[in-house]
Parts: sequence; C-alpha cells; structure tokens
Amino acid sequence: MAVWTAMDDLTAGDLVKEADMDAIRGNIEYLHEPNTATIAHDNSADYSTTSVSYVDVDATNVTLALTTYGGPILIMATFSAANTTLAWGFQFDVGGVAVGTQTALSGDSDTNLVTLVAYYKPAAGAQTIKLQYKADGTNALAIRCSGELINMSAIEI
Repeated sequence: MAVWTAMDDLTAGDLVKEADMDAIRGNIEYLHEPNTATIAHDNSADYSTTSVSYVDVDATNVTLALTTYGGPILIMATFSAANTTLAWGFQFDVGGVAVGTQTALSGDSDTNLVTLVAYYKPAAGAQTIKLQYKADGTNALAIRCSGELINMSAIEI
C-alpha cells in the first residue's frame, strides 16, 4: 500500500530531486489507493446490553485498526438492531474519543437496519476504532448478529 509523504515547500530556483519525485509519485498512488480498514463480522449470536453508558459491542471482533497520515477519516457501520428500550444509542470510539453519537427514543421490539456514519480528524498515527452501544438500563438493546453481518469501514480521506 502506498503511503502519504509530507513534502518540503519548494521555491523558485530550487532543484527538484529524485526524492521529491518519489514523494509525488507515492502521494498520487496513495490518492488512488486510499488508506482503509474494513470488517464484515458474523458472531453467530446476538450482542446485547442493558448498560446506560456506552460499552464496546465486541472489542475484539468489531474493531478496526487504521494508521492515519494526518487526514480526516470517514467511519461507517451497518447492522441490524432490536430493542425494547425507551432510549438507546450507538457511537464509534476512536482512541477514547466518542464520535458520531446517535440516540433515539423507541419502544418497539422490531429489528431495524441501522446505519451509523461519522467524520473525524484524529492526529496522525495508529487508530483503534470500536463500535459502541447503550440501552436504558432496564431493557436490553440487541444487535442482531446471528446470520446477519455487522459491516464496519473506515477510510482516510
């Protein structure tokens, strides 16, 4: 995979060196093949929580690892969820920062397709991105993962 290279500012009269051309070529290749991470996870069983605070859905299997070069990242997840709670929510955790938090009020136990999208600009370096959820503490919130996939992706843009 190509990597993004920060380049020196050139001024009139500077000579373009081979290293400059290599950096330009590498940056063009990077733009054509962006930095991405993706998972499609089938747990063969549903995930469930009654926590009133955001908790990881699955810190081992529903986690993305992405090394960024200083650009913003677009994070997306789709999955099926069912609840009997009055208040529930989903968010991404990017290195301890809550991103893309969405909450809703509901009371049905129907299974619904959820799409969560967030834009975030972390510092350059290794990023750990986790999907999190919460319920109202009395009733369970379930992510359906028995025969259904949790799809999650991140791309540095």
